[in-house]
Amino acid sequence: FPSHDIALTLPLTKLLVSTLGIYEANFLRASLTGLIALGFIWISRVKLPRSSQEWRLLIPIIITIGLGFPIGTAYAMQTIPLGQGSVVLGLTPFLTAIIGAYISKQKLSTRFWIAVFIGFAVITLYSFNKNQWVISQDELGLLIASISAGVGYAKAGKLSQIMDSKEVISWVMTISLIFNIPLAFLFISDDFTSLSEKLFQPAPLFALLSLAIFTMYIANFFWYQGLSIGGIAKVGQLLLLQPLITLFVSGLFFGESVGLLDYTVCLMLIGIILYCRRTPISNLQ
Repeated sequence: FPSHDIALTLPLTKLLVSTLGIYEANFLRASLTGLIALGFIWISRVKLPRSSQEWRLLIPIIITIGLGFPIGTAYAMQTIPLGQGSVVLGLTPFLTAIIGAYISKQKLSTRFWIAVFIGFAVITLYSFNKNQWVISQDELGLLIASISAGVGYAKAGKLSQIMDSKEVISWVMTISLIFNIPLAFLFISDDFTSLSEKLFQPAPLFALLSLAIFTMYIANFFWYQGLSIGGIAKVGQLLLLQPLITLFVSGLFFGESVGLLDYTVCLMLIGIILYCRRTPISNLQ
């Protein structure tokens, strides 16, 4: 379930950004998610995190999941085709495993690191080929999104071992309202009437509600809990389903040209990540 929702993030973001604009779409979506999370905290009477350990883990999640990932993906989806974006975000499982193993004090095998190096090389060559061997700013947006997701998921999986996963994402998005609501007003206020007319159309409204309620909030209930129970490095590899699903959606519903190279690279990444899952992980003493 989480992998399916995460895979739909890029298509829905692209639809919303193309209608509203990058910053309007991002901060409006984040504000709506935060208000829903605030409602959950209020109704459930969730207590504010108290220990220093909880705050040390929570603050990086706020920065990465509350800000870095959505802005990075929204920025990239202005021009990058969905298929290309999904493959570049294939970095996320690798980064989640690496960071998760580090904060959990686990040692990854040499075979894992070799496979990760090959995976990075495949994605880098693929991206360069798609951009005529030039690094674009939009690609950097996807890189920021991948790093943010890797750090955020790893920290969230660790925090969900001592807090309920619903509370983790709820506090992340509620505290993020501190900067999301002012920024939403800043970018929307100048053209509120026009944006309202664009937003209240079936497609963009569906994209906004789906992103705010499901992909960026409810899906993380299950995702963070799974990371905390099954191990961040191992469970994080479930994200390998994301690029393939996004490729399928982009071709079927968005009419984008998805070629043999896209699917070949995607399947190569899946093979590499499956191999990574079979490599041993040992706990450091």
